[in-house]
Amino acid sequence: MQNKFMSQLPSVFSNSMLKTLCVAGALAASTQVSASSTDFFGYIRAHAGVSEKGASPETFGLPGVAKYRLGNENNWAELGVKHQFDLPEGYDGKNIEFVMMLADGESANEATSAFYDNTTFVQSYIKFDNFLGEGISAWGGRRFYKRMDIHMNDYFWLNTGAGADGGLGIEGIDLAGGKFSFASFVFKNLNDAGVTTDDTTGTNIDFRLEGIEVTPNSNINFWLYGAMKHAGVNGENESGLGIGGWVTTEGVMGGSNTTAILYKDGAASNGQVVLDSTADFDNLSSFEINNNLVIEPNENYSLQWGVIYKVDESAATNGKKTWMSTGVRPVFYMTDHTSVAVELGYDNLDDETTGKDGSLTKATVALQLAKSRGYYSRPVMRAFVTAAEWDKDFQNDVGGVTYAGDTSGWAAGLQVEAWW
Repeated sequence: MQNKFMSQLPSVFSNSMLKTLCVAGALAASTQVSASSTDFFGYIRAHAGVSEKGASPETFGLPGVAKYRLGNENNWAELGVKHQFDLPEGYDGKNIEFVMMLADGESANEATSAFYDNTTFVQSYIKFDNFLGEGISAWGGRRFYKRMDIHMNDYFWLNTGAGADGGLGIEGIDLAGGKFSFASFVFKNLNDAGVTTDDTTGTNIDFRLEGIEVTPNSNINFWLYGAMKHAGVNGENESGLGIGGWVTTEGVMGGSNTTAILYKDGAASNGQVVLDSTADFDNLSSFEINNNLVIEPNENYSLQWGVIYKVDESAATNGKKTWMSTGVRPVFYMTDHTSVAVELGYDNLDDETTGKDGSLTKATVALQLAKSRGYYSRPVMRAFVTAAEWDKDFQNDVGGVTYAGDTSGWAAGLQVEAWW
């Protein structure tokens, strides 16, 4: 199905324009000596440890899907700066800010890849607050846009700006008892090897209506998505649609619960429009339902539980991929600063395109030293032990070089994690 509107959207954020935006924002920030504020923010996780035969600590996850992260993740760092400009009198309530963030780290399922050797700008944008009306923001650039995730396995089930060259949007418009937002992103083309090419691009557009009250403690949210893969020298325009919704309930035993359901097809099916122009988007589809629960019923105990069911279908490869996942992480507090976290995760993957069908079970015990009680309390330092088992179909896909050909493995070490 062709989307005429989306096919006519310009590629307004090329690499050169993004670099210009970064430089312009940085120069503006440096000349605003009376600026109201400049703040730093970021995230870091880093570990050291060992696996079998003295190897560096391996990670354990099935190919192409998220893995449960406690004592089982790669090194990663993000460092950002947010500059809020000083405005003259008469601009009460209005705000202009420039945000820039650098990130670097190891690949998602490879704990031994290089760290700090591929730093990239993951965010660089300018945002105007309350210029178009109270509570309304307009922005342009590259940013993390309204991402939705399950923290325990670092799985972002809604992340439409991921990998984009840049975008623009407006958010916070009052509509139907909720807040309406829309955004559009432009993508440079990647071939099947992940190499950037310049002959084609993709464009998507994201509409959301969020925060419609269902009960005093719960709200419902709606999402509509369109994607256009623009024609290259060897391809044709391809389009796709996505639709979904989620319900969030606060105050569930001191925490919250979110249940989501999503359906996407065609060029929208993988959440990004960065595949090679020769890829066949016909009869591609993706269906997903997930649930994310975090509870903190008292000062001695907290817990996260997640469950995911996702099916990706492709007529081009004559198969489908079904991923089922569930995991739980209780945390037991011994003092205000010490706790024991236990995580158990299970993933099952049936991939008809590769003929592989099997599961992986992973368990971790970690002794934690944290700033305070609370499931999301950071910074935290952990001493962990992780063990995993997986089926024979994946004996060369899990555990890196250390456990190639095996169906079980372990890792132990220390990790620090912080956000600010």
